[in-house]
Amino acid sequence: MTERPLDLSIIIISFNVRDLLRDCLQSVFEHHDALTIEVFVVDNASGDDSAAMVRTEFPQVTLIENDDNRGFAAANNQAIEIARGRQVLLLNSDTVVLPGALTTLVALIDSDERIAVVGPKLLNPDGSLQTSCRSFPNPINFSIYSFASYNVLPRLSWPVPFLLESWDHSRRLDLMTGHVLGAAMLIRRAVFEQIGTLDEDYFFYGEEKDFCYRAIRAGYRVVFEPAAQIIHYGGQSSQQIPQKTMNALYESLDRFTFKHYARWYALLISVILHLGLLFKFGTSTLINLIDRLRSRQRRYNPNIFWHTFLNWRSRYDKRARS
Repeated sequence: MTERPLDLSIIIISFNVRDLLRDCLQSVFEHHDALTIEVFVVDNASGDDSAAMVRTEFPQVTLIENDDNRGFAAANNQAIEIARGRQVLLLNSDTVVLPGALTTLVALIDSDERIAVVGPKLLNPDGSLQTSCRSFPNPINFSIYSFASYNVLPRLSWPVPFLLESWDHSRRLDLMTGHVLGAAMLIRRAVFEQIGTLDEDYFFYGEEKDFCYRAIRAGYRVVFEPAAQIIHYGGQSSQQIPQKTMNALYESLDRFTFKHYARWYALLISVILHLGLLFKFGTSTLINLIDRLRSRQRRYNPNIFWHTFLNWRSRYDKRARS
């Protein structure tokens, strides 16, 4: 008798977030409803006994332990290669699955073979909306993203098109010029066979953007589904290494544009993005100076913006010579 395939393979990457990982796994096993599932945890050399916790408290989980931090894309690919589910959910370790979310996501992707990727509505821990999609880079949305005082002068900021902040996430949406976030991304298993797995040149950030772009180019649909809701704490691993995280973010944006766009167009976007770093460096330095004169605690670390710019400059010089 042929064994029925599993409905869903869930892959969770772990890096020094033991307690959040425990909550994530508990929510998965509490709310998978009638779906048949398998769960993988790929631990990227955590130093907080995350792997030991999984072995002890969740013996039903398939645990893969890496000797070093292989990054998000490579770690996911390790589990994708051996996953047996009809569909594959990439789930961040700092998430909590809410009732009905997994069933809703799987039902939608099963309803249309043209759907390659489905993403849920992400919520902050207090239940408020967290922007759950992004648009693909272009000069206009990156100009606003870079110079709208984002994260530096929030009172002077306005909705950023790149972050898709101007809509309330209340309706299902086909993302023809954008992508869902990798915090929770359901993927049709068969799509891997056509367009490949995650691009391991992205260490951290950008892999979901790249995958969704390739899926859309191959004729598939990428869909946002607000009826499925998942809490996402956000940045719990990345905030432990802020400079490396920001370098990785900007490197991933460069990698995406130079991979998929014409060289001149990618250079234009890259220059806009990194001039924005200088703007944020200057603005945050000025704010810190004002705070110092008023005997207030310093609010920003301008050096993060400056060192990220220098990191980009070295990559730009190499490209110019190539």
